[in-house]
Amino acid sequence: FEIFRPHLEKIVKLKQDECKYIREKGHPYNTLLDAYEEGMTVEKLIPVFNNLKKDLIGLLEKIKSSEIHKKQKRVLLKGNFSINEQRKFCDDVISRIGLKREISRLDLSMHPFTDKVGIDDVRITTNFRENPLFSFESTIHEAGHALYELNLPKKEANNVLGEVPSLGMHESQSRFWENMLGKSESFWRFYYPKFKKAYNLKGDFEQFFREVNFVEPSFIRIESDEITYCLHIILRFEIELGLIEGKIKVKDLPKVWNQKMQTIFGIKPRNDREGVLQDMHWSQGALGYFPTYAIGTIYAAQLYEKLKHDKKNIEVQIAKGDYSQVGDWLKKNIHSLGSSMLANDVIKKICGEGLNHKNYISYLNRKFSKIYKLK
Repeated sequence: FEIFRPHLEKIVKLKQDECKYIREKGHPYNTLLDAYEEGMTVEKLIPVFNNLKKDLIGLLEKIKSSEIHKKQKRVLLKGNFSINEQRKFCDDVISRIGLKREISRLDLSMHPFTDKVGIDDVRITTNFRENPLFSFESTIHEAGHALYELNLPKKEANNVLGEVPSLGMHESQSRFWENMLGKSESFWRFYYPKFKKAYNLKGDFEQFFREVNFVEPSFIRIESDEITYCLHIILRFEIELGLIEGKIKVKDLPKVWNQKMQTIFGIKPRNDREGVLQDMHWSQGALGYFPTYAIGTIYAAQLYEKLKHDKKNIEVQIAKGDYSQVGDWLKKNIHSLGSSMLANDVIKKICGEGLNHKNYISYLNRKFSKIYKLK
């Protein structure tokens, strides 16, 4: 961290200056946030994130104190799983999601990402690790991003209307596919028999499904579960506010980070690599970016609830490995709009209200109360 520190101090100073020069209304941080999530403000986010933080920590504690969680161990998905088999599953799922080979491809990188090269040309990457779910879920996540890029209005491809309205909306699409579908019971009713056969897994569906949705506080954001993921984002948001306000000094970041990890998650990083140094965002000056991950996660829950309302049999289709209705619904309601509306207005138009964390908390409560038999 001491090697990185002087460079980050310059970056933070530049970002503070940027806020002074541009001066969006309200909190100085609004200037940075607006670059990634136009129309969203600190004043709107703080109450949402405060309530979300409280609700997530409460649900996490209930899960950790449940008898099922106390006895739970990750045993089914440990071992040396064939990379060829993992690759086959990744290729299969992106095909079912709707990514055509002639306009997309899947490659390897240390950190999975999506890159739009041009019209009808989007590349995604994944990474193979000990647990085959990492590559599978990462591929689904990036495929969600890729579909959005490929389905933007072609007639507006050469102007701003053919772009996405915000990073939060972009993230809503990847989190939608990764979590709302990719970690759902109906999704795994189709894929579990295939996983069981390919990887010679022992145990029943219920045990496997709990492992897919395993809840445990962890140090690394991109490896976290549905319950703790947004807590990782809120931690970063709180730190960024402190940096811009001058209440947190760059030199104190490792200490501040570790204290927040202890308070929120009950764990303390053993080193800065699994703590304050794990993300690349600050090194590229992307302060204001992190909140979009939580915003997108909340949007995803709202959209999935609306999808199930509009398509009564959608979970039956998903259980058959058919996601065509899901893709068509997203293309019609989200992708085809491009940036003709602000992201929060798109959600209002579709769901009847803008950003609302209560939908996400209700979804998590329903899902994990069933998995862990919470009262």
